[in-house]
Amino acid sequence: YDGVLHLVTAAHGAEKFYKHGEVTDDAGNTVFRLETPNIARELDDKVRDAWSQHPRRRLVGNEADGFEGKMRRSVDFIMEIINGKMHNV
Repeated sequence: YDGVLHLVTAAHGAEKFYKHGEVTDDAGNTVFRLETPNIARELDDKVRDAWSQHPRRRLVGNEADGFEGKMRRSVDFIMEIINGKMHNV
């Protein structure tokens, strides 16, 4: 892979936005998410560790800039890969 983009679960740092059990999603649909926040964090950590040696891995966490910022930082990374400007990650 040219790059690995890891969107950190909301259960890590944005807990108030993490939905689990039977809930209504942002589109108004009833959905069920089995993973509790603790399990989501454990699974997220395993995925992070599995890709830890990839030279072009980017973790996109839950920062003060919110979801929009998370998406912007994700797009920025993708554009770095596309433009071949990727440096030390």
